[in-house]
Amino acid sequence: MRTPAFHKYYATLSPHERFRLAVQAESRNDEEEFRKIIESCPRVAYDITDPQFYDRVQVTRDIATAFQLQLGPIYARISLIHGLQYAHESIATEADQRDHSLLQALNTISLNGLLKHFGTEAFMLWNTFSHFCRHHLEIEPEVVLGAFMPASLEQLQFIQRVTPECPENNQLHDETAELFKRIWTTGVLPAKKNEVP
Repeated sequence: MRTPAFHKYYATLSPHERFRLAVQAESRNDEEEFRKIIESCPRVAYDITDPQFYDRVQVTRDIATAFQLQLGPIYARISLIHGLQYAHESIATEADQRDHSLLQALNTISLNGLLKHFGTEAFMLWNTFSHFCRHHLEIEPEVVLGAFMPASLEQLQFIQRVTPECPENNQLHDETAELFKRIWTTGVLPAKKNEVP
């Protein structure tokens, strides 16, 4: 335990020195020393942006990021399949000059079926994100992505361009919808009575 004479120097410590001493005091279970270190911290008054506003902006960015983290792997798969289709077409034009084993292997894979599968998955994710944006944020999903995740818009345009006609599907991905709601409700302070949640 430190001597009381040393306590008068706590106010001169740098934040990192104070941090190290506090962790050491905690590890010794020296609650009195820990309290004195904390009390020696300079007090600072902050002028902050309204948390009701700022939290909404930050949490919306988090939701757009969560959307991109789910869309990215789907986009990668679709890009790969699209590349295989291009390679398949190139091989087909030179089929007379090459070994047919690669062509036969590629023919066994239903590339269009895979594109349709992953395209459907991408649009189900998009429907879920769109529904959340319109019903909870009251903002169009393209606006949210344009503000926080513009790469997602480009990836969606590519997916729409290269996937065969996906059946009309307004189905929502339940787990993703719950994820978006959980991010929103845990990250945003409760609204005041006269505000939209």
